[in-house]
Amino acid sequence: MFQLLLVDDERPVVEGLEEIIPWEELSVSQVHTAFSGQDALNVMKKHAIDIVVTDIQMPGMSGIELIKEIERRSPRTKCILLSGHAEFEYAQQAIQSNVIDYLLKPIRSQTLIESVNRAQELLKQEWEQIGSYERSVQALKENMPLLRENLLKELLHGARIGGEEWERKRQTLDIPFVPGDDCSLVLVRMDELGRLEEEHPSLAEFAIGNIAAEVFSGGFHTWNCKVDHGFLIFVVKPTAAREEEMRQANGEDWIQARKHLLEETASQFQSKAKHYLKCKVSIVIGDWGTFPGGLKVLYRQTLTSLIKYVGDSEDFFLASMEEKRKANSLRGLHEHPTVAHLLEVGNWKQAYEKIGDIFAELNRINVRHREFLMEVYYVIGAAVAMTAHNNGYLLSEVLGDDDYAALMQPSYDSVRAFEALAYRVLNKLEARMIADLEGNRMSVVQKVHAFIEKNLDSDVSLQSISDHVYLHPVYLSKVYKLETGEGLSEYINRIRMEKACHLLKNSRQKIYEIAESLGYQTNYFIRVFKRQYGMTPQEYRRVQI
Repeated sequence: MFQLLLVDDERPVVEGLEEIIPWEELSVSQVHTAFSGQDALNVMKKHAIDIVVTDIQMPGMSGIELIKEIERRSPRTKCILLSGHAEFEYAQQAIQSNVIDYLLKPIRSQTLIESVNRAQELLKQEWEQIGSYERSVQALKENMPLLRENLLKELLHGARIGGEEWERKRQTLDIPFVPGDDCSLVLVRMDELGRLEEEHPSLAEFAIGNIAAEVFSGGFHTWNCKVDHGFLIFVVKPTAAREEEMRQANGEDWIQARKHLLEETASQFQSKAKHYLKCKVSIVIGDWGTFPGGLKVLYRQTLTSLIKYVGDSEDFFLASMEEKRKANSLRGLHEHPTVAHLLEVGNWKQAYEKIGDIFAELNRINVRHREFLMEVYYVIGAAVAMTAHNNGYLLSEVLGDDDYAALMQPSYDSVRAFEALAYRVLNKLEARMIADLEGNRMSVVQKVHAFIEKNLDSDVSLQSISDHVYLHPVYLSKVYKLETGEGLSEYINRIRMEKACHLLKNSRQKIYEIAESLGYQTNYFIRVFKRQYGMTPQEYRRVQI
């Protein structure tokens, strides 16, 4: 679907084109209007306009000047010029300004439709070229590092990618790992960047990554990313040749040889970073696990080792240690998407499912210590409070006395009781927000109706109404249709015609006076009225007498 802008200092011309042309049939989703060149530029700041139809002679900024400015700001926008002059000078300027058509007034509907179709075809061809295979391949190459990094971050956080999808991504992004590979993680924390921090701070990560890739390439395949904590994470596995060499040389002890090789290689990397880049880095080598399902556990264990054994120490090297879990942990509680995120975006269905999964995990690991229930309480309680406050509510207003008291003074003795409370709290918050949403929408409809009633004789375009209610035109159209079942333009036309009928029957106003009171030019009003009722206003009045 396309967005189109009509520009003319003569309001009847703009309104006539807006009403007469069957824009929806031309795949035009929204028609914007402007009555000067500057107005047109203001509209284009707010909307992604595909096609501009503009008069050539307007006060202030001319159509030619407008088109030149459009070319500078939005070079892919197609322009059609309207003029009352069949002069060579105007036509020549239009051609030089890359205008696709130069139409003479008065404009035949079919002529304009053909021009708009031509503009749409040009736009389709250009965008198809942009999305062509060659450009896609080039874009993929340019964005390969970022795509590889984002994919690895997803896997570290537990994303599950199916076999066919994984194979497609592996080949596209040239990933040297396949499901089932034994792999380890190497965490690199940049402690002191030395001269890089002073000269090229933005290149520090890139330079350290290059040193690591070079050092590890002698015996390992690697894949790395930068995680939220600012650390670099490398997934590593031996190359096939090096693994075969270790198997032949060490027999059953080759696993231990692999461990030593990784530690030696990581230590060399640390030394070279310090020597050549004058950087201090701390390194933590994780345990070995299965790719990709084991990455999330390896990642958590490696972070835990950093916190427990390295802390703030700089230039530290920690070899892999098998970290035994001393207590159960509620992994699902903190996995993305979190309860807070789901409530923030209004995804109630998934929020209820998330709550169910959290309490199912509590019951599955059979925790008896009240600390775990306290952990769940603070996560869910904070998410609920944040959502309520962000939407202008106090929980005391939403929950009622009993549930509010239970939430403010929780008991950590019963998992079942707290689960029931969590569901009740979510249910009440959801009901309040949905009720307010529906009320807000109806309030918007009432404001729209009041504005139209007051301004029926002037500007009741979608843009002016949107500006009045402070909503985007597309969103306003959707809300209005959702709440009333009728399109906004349909409503305006119906109200105008109903008021026209009332005035024709019950007043002595002349036809031109009625037309003006409805915001129409007389000739256009007569045409619209006849199209609606099959007779002219004067004929309708005679029938009613």
